[in-house]
Amino acid sequence: MLNSYKKFLVSLSTVCIIISSCSNFINDTIEGAKFMSTKLELPSKLLIVEDDTLLTTTCEFKAPTLIAYYGPADCTACIVNRLNDMKRINEFAKEFSHLLNVMIILTPDNNSDELINTLLMRDVDFPIYIDSQQFLYRQNLIPSNSKFHTFLVGGDGTPIVVGDPTKNKRAESTIKEIINSI
Repeated sequence: MLNSYKKFLVSLSTVCIIISSCSNFINDTIEGAKFMSTKLELPSKLLIVEDDTLLTTTCEFKAPTLIAYYGPADCTACIVNRLNDMKRINEFAKEFSHLLNVMIILTPDNNSDELINTLLMRDVDFPIYIDSQQFLYRQNLIPSNSKFHTFLVGGDGTPIVVGDPTKNKRAESTIKEIINSI
């Protein structure tokens, strides 16, 4: 009897895991489809940290633009730990010189001064855009799932490809195809 009970529990657990996985897959698919049909807007002004300089810039999409987005849920220490990832994305975009723009956009929580000062001290050698007004976050258009936080947009601001080309071979090849067709 005890053996049958264990088998039942294992079977029930397996079914629950499968249902949960399918539910996550379906939610990701729906969230991704919604995101891919969304026209994103950039804030009218963003701060840029590069080297030891802080500047303000006006923004517009220049097709195509590879965006890596880090939202307010990412703490300053987490962002600093991801600087190498950000650098790899920037290096990937450099491969296409003037054909591919890259925007690494950070939307800090309410303490943007701490993040800005930390980046200035790190002497980052590529541009990092700071959305200190949380414009992108407040629009609530970028999904909360971080797998949707690196994406390629066209000139109209609509996502074309989702995925980090430095970690995802399919995203890399698709982005390269798009850029090479220009």
